[in-house]
Amino acid sequence: MSVRYENGFTFIEVIVAVTIIGILAAVAIIKMNGTTDVELAAATRKVISDIQYAQDLAMTTGNHVKIQFDLDNNSYRLLWSNGTAVPNIMGSGDFIVHYGSGNFPHVSITNTGLNQGILAFDAIGQPYSDSNLIASSILVVELNEEKKIDITPYTGKVYLESP
Repeated sequence: MSVRYENGFTFIEVIVAVTIIGILAAVAIIKMNGTTDVELAAATRKVISDIQYAQDLAMTTGNHVKIQFDLDNNSYRLLWSNGTAVPNIMGSGDFIVHYGSGNFPHVSITNTGLNQGILAFDAIGQPYSDSNLIASSILVVELNEEKKIDITPYTGKVYLESP
């Protein structure tokens, strides 16, 4: 009885090759599409997180905290009720976030439904648009004319509007 060997690839070799090709294809697709979608998703999470931080800060300190959205400079910043800047929690200057550069070069603030672009929270976390209590859901900010972030009245719950 003789054993006959055939030339070819084993099942394991084929699986490894297909896996490597799949990884390379995924990387190529991400590079071809750019990072705009990833940047936009990260920027959206950042805005929501910073709004929630402002509300938490207002409730824990008992002071009003404002977020001022600046469409002209494509940025927003956190301020105390007297207008002084809230320090950056990372310890480097004022709490200000710029879009169009840095981590978010392809993201821009395109709209806000707030009076003078100001969202404020009182000591119990209620949201205000400038100095008026928010009485119905309102657009806080829109990024790239695509992601719309809204806030609910009284509770200040922040959510991403469904497309």
